[in-house]
Amino acid sequence: MSTVIELLKRSVRWRYHLIPLPWAYGREFQQKLAFLERSIDFSEEQLNEYVWKRLKNLIDYCYTNTDYYRDVFQSAGCEPGDIKTLADYARLPVTNRKVVRENLSRMTPSGFEMTKPIKTVTSGTTGYPLTLYRSASQEELRKAIVWRHYRELGYDFKQKRITLGRPLDFPDKRRYSVHDVLENNLQLNSFHLNPGDFESLYHSAIKFRPRLLVGHPAALYTFCLQTEKMGLEPLQVPLVCSISEKLYPHHIQKFSEHFGATVYDYYGNRENTLAVTQFSCGGKHINSEFGLVEFIKDGKTCEPGEAGSIVTTPLENYSTPLLRYDTGDLGKPLGRCSNCRRVHPTMEIMGGRGKDVLLTRDGFINCHLDTYLTRHKFTGADYIQVVQTELGRIKVRILPNKEYRGEDDAARLQSLARDCLSGYFEVEVEELTEPPFTEAGKMPYVISELAREREKPSTT
Repeated sequence: MSTVIELLKRSVRWRYHLIPLPWAYGREFQQKLAFLERSIDFSEEQLNEYVWKRLKNLIDYCYTNTDYYRDVFQSAGCEPGDIKTLADYARLPVTNRKVVRENLSRMTPSGFEMTKPIKTVTSGTTGYPLTLYRSASQEELRKAIVWRHYRELGYDFKQKRITLGRPLDFPDKRRYSVHDVLENNLQLNSFHLNPGDFESLYHSAIKFRPRLLVGHPAALYTFCLQTEKMGLEPLQVPLVCSISEKLYPHHIQKFSEHFGATVYDYYGNRENTLAVTQFSCGGKHINSEFGLVEFIKDGKTCEPGEAGSIVTTPLENYSTPLLRYDTGDLGKPLGRCSNCRRVHPTMEIMGGRGKDVLLTRDGFINCHLDTYLTRHKFTGADYIQVVQTELGRIKVRILPNKEYRGEDDAARLQSLARDCLSGYFEVEVEELTEPPFTEAGKMPYVISELAREREKPSTT
């Protein structure tokens, strides 16, 4: 009987594999992708006109439907009709994670369910995870932008892809991989990049033979280092796409040499407030159709080439609308690309979000303690930070909340941390009296000077 059931499952999976992707995603996705394939060739005037129209619609909506933004406008001494230029828009104050955390209910619009909200939890790599909502329409637009990017790079629907994914995307830490048959995407659990488990991930990747490899730079870099340490043949893949974190020059060099790949970058965030995609021209283009991006220093708009805070406004999120949201990252506006036809402005990402790895006696290991604690229902701390000061020892810094049970929870936290990190570290727990946040409401999640020193590229 079990054999028959397994055969039926395989039959269903095979039929699922044959479904055309644009059709399976639905009409709204198809319409948005068709629009994006036209808008990539917009003139500067057409693009600016589109962005301004979407921004004005969002401003009017926020003022009419949320208590929070009505108060913001009143405090700024203006109404939506007074916003006639981007300089006028800059009169509104900047928001950040801390503001959203404290005002989420007042930011939630009337008719919330009509926006088809999708719950989003940020990764917590630079601070305690933030919960907010994005509208279904914005998610379809984000997905369409990703596919516009992939197709521009030479990767198309149904071609083989490997995503070195977050443990949060897997049912438990023991799961090594999941094959998304519809997209033909093999998701590998980056939790298992540790030396003891790595070969299982490696052989799955080698067998799959992808055209595109996607992942956070830290995870991709660890994949390379573990392969080299174990004396294994490098995975050969034509295209590598870095996501979510700062991509450094030594990453690009390593991925190019190790994978034999052309390396591209996609910069975004879990809040889904912006999308920046690198094309063959080398420029990192802001997808203006998705969100407005400002660069602010000392309250003023940056000049081209001047570094400032990246402040964003997602143009289609009506579930948790975010006007002038500070991502907590730094960047430089670079103006129009000189190497291609696109009028979409370019930028340089300076950093602010890099997730560090930890150093063990056997090499690097990714730290996913926050995900592991959530899965095991550890709820006694509001903020968690992992600090490595020496090989074989880490300090877990926490801000206890009202559910924290003192020594009992400290002992449980030590046990969970040792298990999560495969027994590589002795664990000390430090209780904080306030979170070590930056002004933008973020904090480094993992701090390891040992790993940073080891990870630096050779200068010889």
